[in-house]
Amino acid sequence: MLMNALCTITTKDYMAQTLALRDSCFEHGNSIAFCILVIDSDETITPDKAGTYFFKLSDMTSEPLARHIIKKYRRNRDTLRWCLKPVFLKHLLVQEKYNKVIYADNDIYFFADFSFLFAEINPGGLLLCPHWRCTSPLVDKNWFIVNFTDGFYNAGFVGSGSGAGDALDWWMQACLFHCAKTYRKGLFDDQKYLDFIPVIFDKTTIIKHRGCNVAYWNKIENKREQIHETVKINGIWDIVFIHFTRDLIKSIMNNEDALLAPFLNEYTTACALYKNA
Repeated sequence: MLMNALCTITTKDYMAQTLALRDSCFEHGNSIAFCILVIDSDETITPDKAGTYFFKLSDMTSEPLARHIIKKYRRNRDTLRWCLKPVFLKHLLVQEKYNKVIYADNDIYFFADFSFLFAEINPGGLLLCPHWRCTSPLVDKNWFIVNFTDGFYNAGFVGSGSGAGDALDWWMQACLFHCAKTYRKGLFDDQKYLDFIPVIFDKTTIIKHRGCNVAYWNKIENKREQIHETVKINGIWDIVFIHFTRDLIKSIMNNEDALLAPFLNEYTTACALYKNA
C-alpha cells in the first residue's frame, strides 16, 4: 500500500480539473495515492488509472462530527466542500491508514517535484501554506487588509500527519460552529480558522518555499521573474504548483501575469483531455 496520499474534494462538473490535478500529481509526486471525494454523486466510479481512489459522501459518516457537518451544510455544495476538508483528511489517515495526507483544491496544478512537502509534515501536526499577500500597507493597502479579513493561510492546501487528529477535530468543530464570510465577526468560511492552528498546536509547520501556491493574490510578494530560460519566484524559487483561480486565469490572459502564460497553456491542455469526464 502507498503510505502517503494527496486528496481533493469535488463535484462532478469539476472532474476535468480534478483529473488534471491527479495527472500532475502522478507526474511530479513520488509513489503517492490520489484520493477524490465526489460530494454530489452516489455512483461508484471506476478509476481510469492505478493509484486513483474515489470516495462518496456516504463514506464520510463514520464519526458524529462528520455526520453533523453533512447534515448542516448538505444543501450548500460550496460550504459542504469546505467543511469536509478536515473530515476527508482524518478519514484517510484513520480509516485508510495513510501516514501523511495533503489536501489540495482541484484548481491547483503541479509543475515540479513536491515530495519535499510530505517530508515537512510533522507526524503529529498540520502543514499550512501562506497566501503571501502584500505585507506592507504602503505598497498595496487593499491586499494588506485582506490578510486580516480572509486569513494568512490558504485552506486550499493543507497537509496532515497521522497524529494530528486533535487539530483536525478542532478544525471540524470550528467549521460546524460557523462557515460563512462573516467579516464583522472576523470569520471567513473554513479558512480564517487556520490562523489559530499554529497558536494552539505546536507541531504545526509552515511552508517556506515561495514556489508553492503561486496565485493571483501574491504577485507583489512573490514576483515572477525570467531567469535565463526559467521562470522563478523572486529570482530564486522554482514554481512547484500554481493555484489557477478564475482571477489568475483572467490576469494571465490579459497579459498582466504574462510569464505564467506557458504554465496556463499546459494546464488548459491537461484539463481538455478530460472535457467529457
